[in-house]
Amino acid sequence: MPPGCFGFSKRESKNSNVNKFFSTLVDQELCRRFSLAEIQKATNNFDWALVGHDAFGEIYRGYIQLDTNTNSATGTKIRVTIKRSSMTSSQGLHEFNNEVQWSCQLCHPNLVSLLGFCYEENKNEKILVYEHMSNGSLHEQLIRTRNLEPLSWKKRLQICIGAARGLHYLHSGAKYAIIHGDFSRKSILLDETWTPKLTNFSLSTRGPRSTSKKLIEKVSSRIASTCESIAPEYLFEGILTDKSDVYSFGLVLMYVITLKLNYYDKDEDSWRYTGNDDEVIDPYIRGKIAPECWKTFLGIMIRCLLFERSERPAMGEVEVELEQALELQESADAMMQFRFWF
Repeated sequence: MPPGCFGFSKRESKNSNVNKFFSTLVDQELCRRFSLAEIQKATNNFDWALVGHDAFGEIYRGYIQLDTNTNSATGTKIRVTIKRSSMTSSQGLHEFNNEVQWSCQLCHPNLVSLLGFCYEENKNEKILVYEHMSNGSLHEQLIRTRNLEPLSWKKRLQICIGAARGLHYLHSGAKYAIIHGDFSRKSILLDETWTPKLTNFSLSTRGPRSTSKKLIEKVSSRIASTCESIAPEYLFEGILTDKSDVYSFGLVLMYVITLKLNYYDKDEDSWRYTGNDDEVIDPYIRGKIAPECWKTFLGIMIRCLLFERSERPAMGEVEVELEQALELQESADAMMQFRFWF
């Protein structure tokens, strides 16, 4: 049975098959199954802890006890992020299953850890429990709703590199390539050390074996992506590939420097800059980007946004180029410091 898909025989109910799947994950100690009572206690019965919403549903902050062998009155509780699904359709269950499966089985420093879940069919409760990411999403940081000081150029570069590493792992680090399918600046979360971690795997799909030298070909997908950065091949042809994620990543790079996504040239069928760079760069980082760093960053961004998916780079190449851009920026900064002192 393919990951994220559930086939049900005549002798098995949908609920029993789903529960068998969840039980397997728990038995393998990949994640924990929480009771609804535990979630209600952690969120004060879904009251004061509500902090926002996303495509999945409501988002809460809370404290929960992970060690079931410890007395609840004395055990240590950790801070967590809790997502409660607002979807009641079978599609909502499919996306919930997808999120649980991928988040439990994928392990990388740049992927958000799923600590557990709660599924109670009779009460239509589908809940996910994640590690807490104290600095929110890249989107929140860039629109400056969470901090007074905007992200520096160097910090933005470091976040992009971490996100690239996460996508690179999805495409080539596991047995089968995983296509994120819903990548955007909102799916990049930041922990207390500003380490970027990817989330939102409810629309992800499996590709071929990652050891194959063959590029991922057409992937028939039934997803209805909620993200704003849909690649043209999916928008026009319903085709989803690893290069679709690369395109979405390119749009994130564009937003990181412009805080906009409106530079599409319909005649050329591609994203490109026109006019003076100063007109499109975020004023806070304007004049703070080293010329060689800018050249490298802009080059890889434009290649990510090429209309023909076969011409876009692989995420491994994107990662290397961004690391080079950071090195060029750091070298330029060091040279400026040297000149300042001498």
